Amino acid sequence: MQRLNFQVRESFITLASQHRWLIFAVVFVLATVYMFIFSKSGLLERINLEKDKKIVNKEIEALKSENNRLHQLLSRYRKGDFPREDIVQSGYLRPGEKVIFFRGLEDTAVPQNDMRLSATEFPVSLPYMRIIWIAISAVVVLVIILHSRKHKDQVPL
Repeated sequence: MQRLNFQVRESFITLASQHRWLIFAVVFVLATVYMFIFSKSGLLERINLEKDKKIVNKEIEALKSENNRLHQLLSRYRKGDFPREDIVQSGYLRPGEKVIFFRGLEDTAVPQNDMRLSATEFPVSLPYMRIIWIAISAVVVLVIILHSRKHKDQVPL
């Protein structure tokens, strides 16, 4: 049994020395793809950040326009120019106006559109994509090692 273990070690050492350049090249390419595509500063993360940036800029523009509208409304209130809708909503009626009540209607909040949607349009979120890439890379390296062992075993000495 000890001799069998020795042979397995010997074949692994031989395998590593014969196909070292191939395994190194594959690991280098897989690691490079991971670093430039899947890492925290990689291409996919930058795409997500650009989408988030566009969404945030749209929110900022919407808030600026809302702020300008509110400033204009405030200046009108300071001048004493109250819009008719505000007077009616406050409960004041002019002489001769009537109020109609509808029964059976409940106050339900209308769902507002949330401008901040999920920026990730990838079918799988980025952390899971990283894990999948690492698993695929490990499988590729193992397949290369097993394939080279198989060919080594087939070559007559």
